[in-house]
Parts: sequence; C-alpha cells; structure tokens
Amino acid sequence: MLMSLRLDRRYGGLRSANFLTRPAMLLAWVCLLAAAVVEAGPIHPPLQTLRNGHYTLVSAEVDHYDAEQRELTLKKVVKLRGPVNVAESIQVEVPANAAAAMAAGQRWLLVYSDVRRDSREARRNVRTDRRFIVHTDGADPAIFRDTDEMRALLADDHRTVEQSEDYPKVIRAGLRSEDPKLVDLWLAEYVYRPGTFQAPSAVDQQRFGAIVADANQLPAARARVLLAAIDRGPAWLASWVADAAGNVLEAMSPADVVQHPEQRQLIYAALVVAERLPRMAHRKVLIKWLGGDDGIAESAIDALAALGADVERDALVAALEAEEAPAPTLLMIRRRLALLQN
Repeated sequence: MLMSLRLDRRYGGLRSANFLTRPAMLLAWVCLLAAAVVEAGPIHPPLQTLRNGHYTLVSAEVDHYDAEQRELTLKKVVKLRGPVNVAESIQVEVPANAAAAMAAGQRWLLVYSDVRRDSREARRNVRTDRRFIVHTDGADPAIFRDTDEMRALLADDHRTVEQSEDYPKVIRAGLRSEDPKLVDLWLAEYVYRPGTFQAPSAVDQQRFGAIVADANQLPAARARVLLAAIDRGPAWLASWVADAAGNVLEAMSPADVVQHPEQRQLIYAALVVAERLPRMAHRKVLIKWLGGDDGIAESAIDALAALGADVERDALVAALEAEEAPAPTLLMIRRRLALLQN
C-alpha cells in the first residue's frame, strides 16, 4: 500500500518488496515520490510534512539565482515559522527550473531546511551552513505564491482544520483549483489520507479522470492518480484508468520525454497501469515506447509481456530489426529476447 512504503535514507527513494523485483517500476515511484529533504517513516500528507519542526517557512522576494551553485538569493525575507533566526537576505538551494518559474517582484512562500542526516550516524540530524528547499509529494518543491490562502494552509493552526469533519470537503474543493500546483497539493492530501478516503466516490473518480486527461496539470499529479488507482486496488480502480493510461502513452513519444524530462514519471506510471491492466488495444502504442531509453523501454516490455509471450517476442524482434532505439535500449532488448528464447 502507498502508506506502507518507506523512504530510503540513502537515496531519498522508495523501498517496497512488491517493487524491488521490477527496477523500472521502482524508478517510477522514485521519480514520483523522491524527496531531497525527508524523514524516514510513513509518507505523510504534504501539509503535515511541511510543519516539520526542523523546517523554516519564510516569505521573500527573488533577488537572483546562481545556476552554478544552484542557489537562489532571496531579499526582504520575513520568517513566518522555524527553529532559527533568519536574516533579511538568504540563499536557498533550489532547482533551476523552480527558480526560473519564480517571477521577480512577487512575494513567495518557501519551506526550507538546514538539517541533513549525519553521514556517520543515520538516525542523527545535523545542522549545516546551507539551506535546502524541501521536496515532498504534493509540494515538490515547497515554493508557493505568497497569498492569504497559502499562508493559512501552511500555518500551524491549520492542523485543526485537517482534523475536522469538514476537511474532506476542503480537499475536494481544492482538487478543483485553477492552479495546477494547488491541485497537486490537494491530490497528495487526498491520497495520503487513506483513513479519510477509503474509496473514492463517483464524483471523485470523475475528477481524477479529468486530472489525468488534462495536459495542463503537473505530471506528478497525473502520475499519482494512476499509481494510487493501481496500488489501492478494487476500491480505487475504475473503468477509465486503463484507457486514461493508454491515452497518455498515445499522446506523447520518447522524443517528448527527452525534451521534457518532467514527463518521465507520468510515462512510467502509465506503463505500470498498462502492465497491471493489459489491453490488446494498447499493443501498438506500447511498441512505440520500445524506442525510449532502456528504463522506459523495459517498462514497455513488461506491459507487452502481460499481453502474452508471443506479443512480447514479436515486438522485440521488430524493434531490433528497425534499429531505431538508442544503443543501450537495443542491448537491453537483445538480452530480454535471449531470455525468452532460452
């Protein structure tokens, strides 16, 4: 189950007995849920995670970004919560793509940490002289526009709202936000509260399907819906899931993933669904993904194998004859074909 997975301290990835036998599937989860600053243990809803006592919440404006150091310099900084004092100007390590999306002249809310695991003692945290933006599922990275709504969500007293009987209504309203970043946040709040949402309603399922189908939503959010549907089983599965995965695979190509690496997690998720819910109608589109890198191609092969050994063999032979895939992928395909023939 999603909540039983554990964050691996060394890699910030996931360890699960159900997934270790499938490297490509494991990578799908790693791409989706990896966190640069994490605590070992169950995966918590993002708003709960962001209230971690080690983290600092600030409001600030962008000054400039140092691409070489991956550091964002912030000015007019105001601390809203956190364990240490904060200067008016600070540097925070932030991915380049996130920094590029932060418009100058606007105020932003950032959650960061200056704590890392002690390399000598895994259970011990140590404070460093660097600040790192927090990454957690639903807030990857934890950077938001400074609005009254976001301040209220990130405030300590929001836990009272989260414990109320009306919180499911709050989450469902959030899923209809016009801001894809907030849709991602609220979707993670939904997925990581299995006690609150044991089985999605018909209205919820309709909204989930719309999120997956909407190319304007974040790839992480679209992928999370597909993987949650597979992981949670019958109560979450709906008739639209397999078709939605097929539509995702049809709409993009291996070249698109090269140009837009953030889409990789979505493709992996769709391929996981294609394997778990095999449809012969997806055979042609799965063959297309044999032209991707060896990780994506391996997941495509797993999905083809679910359609039958003959389907898998024919697809592998055709891919080798076409010689259009990258060299590492062709090598992997030869190995898979050799296993089939032995």
